[in-house]
Amino acid sequence: MKKKLIIGALVLGLIPIIGSTSVTATPLKGPVNFVKPLANDSRCDSGTLICETGKFTAKGTFFFDYYGSEDNKIRVHIANDGKFPFDYRITDPDGNKIAEGITVKPGKSNTTTFYVQDLEGTYKVRVTNDDGQDIKAFVKVRAL
Repeated sequence: MKKKLIIGALVLGLIPIIGSTSVTATPLKGPVNFVKPLANDSRCDSGTLICETGKFTAKGTFFFDYYGSEDNKIRVHIANDGKFPFDYRITDPDGNKIAEGITVKPGKSNTTTFYVQDLEGTYKVRVTNDDGQDIKAFVKVRAL
């Protein structure tokens, strides 16, 4: 009988520990980093899947996620803000190329619309040049 009382007392004594909601906090060390807004580029507006400028040497990749839209389309705008031409290709989530070998000269841009029904996930926009020069590319994608 004593064993039952002791076991019961122990179990009841542990209940507050198991269900405890007390929390302790320690102050952050170092500066606090805030998430930056979408971009400080006048070409960016709300509703875009990506709106970003990248600086690369010889090659670089942008990523964006697409999870469906009313018309099952995406519009991709790519601008060359640098001094050297580059080519780009766009790859769908299955690894298939939906655009390839399109050259964008300095100061120029290209806008293309693609039908992407049932191709939800992460897309890649790869920019490259053959001579290893610096690339400054701007990519903006909108779901339609």
